[in-house]
Amino acid sequence: MNTQRKYGRTWHYPFSPGTTSDDRINTDYWQDLQAITQLVHTEKLDGENNCLNRYGVFARSHATPTQSAWTYKIRQRWQLLKNDLGDLELFGENLYAVHSIEYRALEQDFYLFAVRCG
Repeated sequence: MNTQRKYGRTWHYPFSPGTTSDDRINTDYWQDLQAITQLVHTEKLDGENNCLNRYGVFARSHATPTQSAWTYKIRQRWQLLKNDLGDLELFGENLYAVHSIEYRALEQDFYLFAVRCG
C-alpha cells in the first residue's frame, strides 16, 4: 500500500552528536546556510521518523503501516485524528525508544517537524 512519498533524509552537521555511519553529513553546511535568505532552524532529534496520514502510521518505509510496540501511543493518537487528516501528512520524530542519544525529561514522545499536503 505505498500511498505516498516518504520524507527525505535530513542531513546532519559535521558536529552533530550521535551520528552513525549511515547518516548523511553536510560538510558544506556553512556555505549552504549563507546562501539562504530566510532560514528556520530546528534541532534534529534522534528517534524514528514517523508519518501519520489517513491511511495509518508509517515508519521510514511507507510500504505498510507500522505495528511496532514503540509506536503504540502514536497509533492511539492517530485513531483520534485520522478522519480529519484528508490529504495532510504529518511527519515527526518518535522518541519513545532510545536510539543513539538518550533524552531525559522529554515533554512528549513525538515531535512534529513537517506537514505536507499529499
